[in-house]
Amino acid sequence: MGARKLFASVLVVGVALGAGCGGDEGDDDDDDCSADSCAGHGGIGALGDAGDGNASGGRAGASSGGRNTAGSGGSSAGAPSLGGSGGSAGSSNGAKGGTGGSGALSGAGGSGGGSGRAGGGKLIPSVERPLGCSPDGWCWSNPKPVGADLSGVWATAEDDVWVVGERGTVIHYDGKEWSQATQSTSYDFHSVWASGPDDVWVAGGVSHLIHYDGVDWRDYSVPEIVALWSLWGSAPDDVWITGLSGVLYHFDGTEVTPVDPGTKANLFSVWGSAKDDVWFGTADGFLHFDGTRFEAVTSPVAKGGNFTAGTASDDVWSATSDEVLHYDGVEWTNMTAMLDRIDDIEGLSIDADGAVWIKANFGSDDASLVRYAGGNWTTLPLGLGDPVITNLMGSPGGPLWIVGFQGLLASFDGDTAHSLTENLGDGQGSAGNVLSFAADDAWVSVRGKLFHDSGDGWEEQALGPMVSSAGYLWASGPNDIWSFPGDGKVDRFDRTSWIHEVRATGTTFGITGVWGTVDDLYVATYYASHRVDGSWDTLLDPGSVHDVWGMSADDIWFVGGDRCWSHWYEGSWDRLCTGNADDVNYTSVWGSAHDDFWLVGTRGNVRHNDGSDWVTVDAGTVTNLNQIWGTAADDVWVVGDEGLVLHWDGDAFTPSESGTSRELFDVAGPAPDDLWATGDDGVILHRTRSFRK
Repeated sequence: MGARKLFASVLVVGVALGAGCGGDEGDDDDDDCSADSCAGHGGIGALGDAGDGNASGGRAGASSGGRNTAGSGGSSAGAPSLGGSGGSAGSSNGAKGGTGGSGALSGAGGSGGGSGRAGGGKLIPSVERPLGCSPDGWCWSNPKPVGADLSGVWATAEDDVWVVGERGTVIHYDGKEWSQATQSTSYDFHSVWASGPDDVWVAGGVSHLIHYDGVDWRDYSVPEIVALWSLWGSAPDDVWITGLSGVLYHFDGTEVTPVDPGTKANLFSVWGSAKDDVWFGTADGFLHFDGTRFEAVTSPVAKGGNFTAGTASDDVWSATSDEVLHYDGVEWTNMTAMLDRIDDIEGLSIDADGAVWIKANFGSDDASLVRYAGGNWTTLPLGLGDPVITNLMGSPGGPLWIVGFQGLLASFDGDTAHSLTENLGDGQGSAGNVLSFAADDAWVSVRGKLFHDSGDGWEEQALGPMVSSAGYLWASGPNDIWSFPGDGKVDRFDRTSWIHEVRATGTTFGITGVWGTVDDLYVATYYASHRVDGSWDTLLDPGSVHDVWGMSADDIWFVGGDRCWSHWYEGSWDRLCTGNADDVNYTSVWGSAHDDFWLVGTRGNVRHNDGSDWVTVDAGTVTNLNQIWGTAADDVWVVGDEGLVLHWDGDAFTPSESGTSRELFDVAGPAPDDLWATGDDGVILHRTRSFRK
């Protein structure tokens, strides 16, 4: 609902001497307003008594129900002295306060009221939680502090920096520490712009747009099904939101409305020096808005930049993926000829001295910053390796902030890059399964290295002299940890020393599942292997076996990639298959009892066995499912591709926001309120509770 404007009348009275005094506070009379639509009027300033100087107009309405419009300022007038000041802005979201009352005779007009917060939008539930945690309680254990892909950064001051990314990631730096925003959406954000800590816009994903007013987050998502790409504003009541396919929106301080830019080209970037001087980088070149109309402007490289910034109307910069362009107030010029072999440009920022910064590669394995100042380009290697950097932004009086994939968050002080991100294995390769015995005793392998968390972070553990690398983990108890690194090897660790077995499993393929006891162990690999009294043999023919689970030595289930599963029960095998060559492949099996067994597989397929029949269970997704595990029949967890996490409560599956889009391969834990999930690119998530109310 758009804001409803309320105006108080202006009373002008001239008397010989004296001053106006403050009027009464406006009432909350919302006869034709809903409880969430408008604030009360400010009171009208009363006539002043002689000889007191000037006084303020009536205060704005302070209706707690007011959400869209501020109360108008009360007018005041008194004897021939100064007019009273305008009313202050409404206490709730709204427009600007009313105009000050005019003074009679020699009196001057009072000042207008201040601006209220943006009106409209749907209130987003607030969820207080630690940095790096999703509303559903999945917290980043690796990378830290946040492992989500980050894509947008904006700084209004050294102590006001905002960073956004996938799956609802919004974090803030106050000059001392980073914190998690309380908004609880799971939108994939791409861009952020702010005029200050109480006026923040975030856009991205499909049609998603949210705003923070210093107290509440509100959802302004637009009706068009389109990706929103960039944000910029000249003031709180002049904000532009660009999207693909020529989609453009504008916020005027009251509501978000669509604008026709006269093109269907993708609008990748926006920046301006004022309300009547706004530039848009498009797939076809540039658009310029002069406050009234849009004009297409030719680009020297036939396209506009993915990033645009500037210092004035005659100093505008824009960067494509491999070109840097400059506008001098007359025309755009290609500045790339001054650089050598530049590519993979991501981000563009201009510091307080007018120097231009971009991130680029020059055919090396180390990402670099490139600085333009005094007519010269300078290259500064970051020393961060070759991460996927997505954006950068300088903070006034502070460092240049750099963001990227896998939670990359770094600052650059002009000489050195300082990474705030801790990442086991440097984000390369998948994290193995977490083996956890208690909240302060967890183990995991990442890229062949073994790590232990005693409750205060991961620490690398030394391997034995014959142990080349760590792999899939299993344990018969806290002091008997087994590692299956592949090539048939098995290594055992009693927390003091290692025992190494060569080609023990009889297979050179990697291990994907283990179940059993020390003397009766079943292993899922390309084969199904069995260890009895220290000796290994093969149970099933090759068939890419993915997982194994059992209830006893006479009740064992194996699942594989050929649409089949095998059951060893009371001395004999039973093999079942479903569908044709285009049907589902099963990836994981788990059960709480003989009459409660689950299978999950590709394309969201879930099957359940109650001891007699297999039935298909609707998981509400077509995403590939990779692992199932639980603590009881009414507490079952499933993880899959695209960061998917599902929970079964005994009646239905419901999604649980993980905070990542990476593939998740494993889920397990020592207790219902102590769960671990691992996945691609070293992802490790830890859940001890849900933060949702």
